Amino acid sequence: MLRKLVGVALVLALVTQFLVVAPRARADQDSYQRCLATTKPKIVPNGDLGSITLTAAQQCSHHLKESPDEKVNPQNGSGKGPVAPGAPKKKKPTREEIIKENKARKARNAALAKGFEEKTEGFRSCVKRNATDGDTESRRVRSTCGTGPSAPDFEEMTDVPGVPRQGQPDLGLPPETIAYVASTQLQLPKTSVQLGPDPEWNRWDKAFVGHPYWLWIDSSTESMTSKQSVGPITVTLTASLDSVTYRVKGEEPVTCDGPGTPYRRISSNIGKSSPDCGFRFTKAGPRSIEATANWVIQWSVNGQQGSLQMPQTGTRAVEVRELHSVNVDPPG
Repeated sequence: MLRKLVGVALVLALVTQFLVVAPRARADQDSYQRCLATTKPKIVPNGDLGSITLTAAQQCSHHLKESPDEKVNPQNGSGKGPVAPGAPKKKKPTREEIIKENKARKARNAALAKGFEEKTEGFRSCVKRNATDGDTESRRVRSTCGTGPSAPDFEEMTDVPGVPRQGQPDLGLPPETIAYVASTQLQLPKTSVQLGPDPEWNRWDKAFVGHPYWLWIDSSTESMTSKQSVGPITVTLTASLDSVTYRVKGEEPVTCDGPGTPYRRISSNIGKSSPDCGFRFTKAGPRSIEATANWVIQWSVNGQQGSLQMPQTGTRAVEVRELHSVNVDPPG
């Protein structure tokens, strides 16, 4: 009786192998072969080794039945995943390999930072050329200059065995460079040039040669603090408006501390000079007032501190005329 039961069990096992397991294995193998025929090697990032090249066999390994004894991740050769024929075993990098790879990452990050700075300065120059009356977000600016470059995707350095990490993750860049990238994310107030008394208040809609004008900029704040991220690093930034420089072609530039005092339309201010930022036109004609708000950015990165300049420019067009007195004899 026992022999009969064993025989039946053996037959059932053979039938299952023939009808279920074998077809499934053949299907998996066919699917795997089709994948191999249409897949090319590709490079993927790896946290320890920088990047590795995946063969077609590794990328198609998910078509094969998983073996509980040998599990390989198709992305980096470790962890859970089916075994790919010829898949290399993950090798722990040596200290020298880590240092070499970090050096390569540092060079790549430096190139990214340099390219980002060049693109940023180019974008700012484009905005300055195309902004009308200080409107840096006009349709013309957006269509011509775009929205500016995005912060680079820097690579983080791998910790070297025996060398303790100092503060935040390391990008292999000077703190000044990290601070510059972070500062471009600041939303500083627009530089809106104001002139008082406003030429729009008179019947001619003109400014006049020799008249004392007050200059100031509309600024919602003169100081702001924020935290910005550059990859895994957090940068603390404090922006302060130091001064504003006004330039009119053919006239002497004027630099004033702070944003300037707004002109109030009251009788006591008529003909009165500004208490902190006055200006007089000496020539008639169409003029453009360019105001450069000189912002100073104090930064802190991993305990290191410093400052950088971030000028913001705005313009305003003004038509200037000369006033002439005419002597008229009284009647009679």
